[in-house]
Amino acid sequence: MNNLIKNLTFLIFFTILFMIMNKFNLLYCFETSLMRIALPEQNRLGINIIDSTFKNHYYDKQDYHNSITDISIERFIQLVEDNELRLARNARLHNINDCNNFKYLSKDGRFEYIVKIEKDVNGNIIFKEIVTDSINRGTYNFFNQSGNFWQRSFHHFDVIFWLLYGTSNQDASTICWRLNVYFKSESKCGGLIVNES
Repeated sequence: MNNLIKNLTFLIFFTILFMIMNKFNLLYCFETSLMRIALPEQNRLGINIIDSTFKNHYYDKQDYHNSITDISIERFIQLVEDNELRLARNARLHNINDCNNFKYLSKDGRFEYIVKIEKDVNGNIIFKEIVTDSINRGTYNFFNQSGNFWQRSFHHFDVIFWLLYGTSNQDASTICWRLNVYFKSESKCGGLIVNES
């Protein structure tokens, strides 16, 4: 019963947080203006230092991630055949201005491999290339995407990091743009449909 209450509290908290973010979709876009009004220049310095510390740590992890996941398509196929990678449930945020990208995760769930696929005339999936563009590439997961509900719930923090900082310091998208993609995406993409039977 205690775990149920904790899980529900956690879920309610994130639901309210995302409802607020959705209601004020471009809220973060106005952050600089709001801080200028609310805080004098000397008080903003502390917030900027904290933000840049988190951002630098996040970008360091993304650079490490990229050094691991920038592999040849042949090596990727070998990892899939050796069951070192597993297909992730959702690749919607890795199909921006693109389609047919699938997300695979390492066994520990930390590393994301995004791969562009096609289907041949018989409907078989063909792996074409590892996606390395700065908008759709995979990101390092600080929180594992497997385990029980409570453990998986922390993965939402990884999405928040992506919303704030993108996929790397080379990501050309803005926070406002990522928020819009996250909440207002009209795309029918998300990868080809795979039977998980």
